[in-house]
Amino acid sequence: MLRSSLDAMSMLLTNACPDVTQIYVFNLPDQPVQPSFLMQLYSSTNEDLSYKNYSSQTVWQITYYSTQDANSKGLDLVDRFDQVRVKIMADRLITGPDGTQFHILGVETVLRETDVVLRITLQTEYERASKQYEDVKHVSIHK
Repeated sequence: MLRSSLDAMSMLLTNACPDVTQIYVFNLPDQPVQPSFLMQLYSSTNEDLSYKNYSSQTVWQITYYSTQDANSKGLDLVDRFDQVRVKIMADRLITGPDGTQFHILGVETVLRETDVVLRITLQTEYERASKQYEDVKHVSIHK
């Protein structure tokens, strides 16, 4: 579930910003390639919808690392996140490599002390596997 949403988000970022060739997941190395994105899991919840179905909601936090100097970095961040937002608003539905479709419920821009991050909320529904029973092939009734 998480892997599929992670891969779907990676594809979205790659399509929105093809010149950013590096996407890190969870941790940034000591000397990251720039420009790059860092994707971190912000939250993930599952909720029962019925006996057979449940909903999964995942929030990914995305940080962009620019190649620009401090003076130009702010505008580069705005431009880059605009590219991502335009792609999100055009699609609103992304698909993981396993075929799982995720609805993009929201995009939040959060200003932190040293950077700006996007929090993207994805939602999908799953059907629980049902028990499989063998077909009755022969019934004998004895009196």
